[in-house]
Amino acid sequence: IHTATGTSKGVNNENLSGLSLSGTTHTDAGTYGSDSWTFTDSTGNYNNATGTVTNKIRKADQTITFAALAARTYGDPDFTVTATASSGLAVSFAATAGGCSIASGNTVHISGAGSCTITASQIGSTNYNAAPNVAQTFSIAKATLTAVITNPVPGSIAPTNTPITFSGTFAGGVGTDTLTVTWNFGAVTTPGGSVTGASGGFTTVYPGFATTGVYKVSVTVAGGANYNPVTSNLYVTSGTSQATAQGVEHYVVIYDPNGGFVTGGGWIMSPVNALVGNPSSGRANFGFVSKYAKGANAPTGETEFNFQLGNFNFHSTIYDWLVVSGALAQYKGSGTINGAGDYGFMLTAADANIQGGPPVDGFRIKIYNKTTNAVIYDNVGSKDDTVSNQNTQAISGGSIVVHPK
Repeated sequence: IHTATGTSKGVNNENLSGLSLSGTTHTDAGTYGSDSWTFTDSTGNYNNATGTVTNKIRKADQTITFAALAARTYGDPDFTVTATASSGLAVSFAATAGGCSIASGNTVHISGAGSCTITASQIGSTNYNAAPNVAQTFSIAKATLTAVITNPVPGSIAPTNTPITFSGTFAGGVGTDTLTVTWNFGAVTTPGGSVTGASGGFTTVYPGFATTGVYKVSVTVAGGANYNPVTSNLYVTSGTSQATAQGVEHYVVIYDPNGGFVTGGGWIMSPVNALVGNPSSGRANFGFVSKYAKGANAPTGETEFNFQLGNFNFHSTIYDWLVVSGALAQYKGSGTINGAGDYGFMLTAADANIQGGPPVDGFRIKIYNKTTNAVIYDNVGSKDDTVSNQNTQAISGGSIVVHPK
């Protein structure tokens, strides 16, 4: 409510009582051209009087309080925003830029990764000027995808040119977005189709590998600009992580049952700490043979490794697979240490007399705990298990012969 103010003056400029401005009272802003006033003399010296006056009531200014908005992630549920006007009038919201929209009222919907600006406004009323807009910008992170491999189990073995079924599951999708799946086998990739939804499974039947080898397996799930693609070699069964959680690479072994074999005998200088926890370095003797018998799906042979200074003797008991490729051979199996236990091992051999081989015959043996995958002995411990000349140690004496097919 607004009432004009004023004073009445006498001839000697004295203040006179009796002025009434009740006719200038209004509840809304505006210009009023005929507001009445009255003067009633109480001194006996002046005549009573009446009249009108133009009364202008200006609109009040107002401001908006709109706090900063927290960062979000693509796929987050709708959320509400709140702002207040100093006038008490309702505030409106608009998405003026970026990956979001106003679903209704003050509810915000995330539509893409990047950033978004929400602008709060109050257009004013009869008594208030429009408030200055207040904008708040927040970031929208890309959604994080996860993926695991469910088939085949790490270390699966298959002959050349044999179809293999690769399966996995994913999570982290948003709505009906289409995600693409790609299987990676070392340097080889193959499409795995597309999937939709928040989570689910996927399966690809790979026609087979033409070349023998140990192929690392991983799967990539990607979803475009709104997602961080994921590449995973994590193998899961019965809800238990069994590969990446233990630092074990997922791989499949492709062998040729009609292929070659490998033999070797000699010695190396065992490096410091090749036998974990033992700083000794010295001569270590080896002898081995690995080959496929006709029609067999597992190789046969014998492997002996002795590091006398470390009081360490390994003897094979069974072979799992053998791969021969050019100047290189690798096979895997189990054996005993000092006549006891059941330990896994992988042996890699390189023949210097075959084109593509190293300058000197190469040898590597990695022996590990089959339950925990903890390495017990590895004479080339700084390298991965890839079959290559660089992942072997030059022998100090003896010879290695890879017999190609």
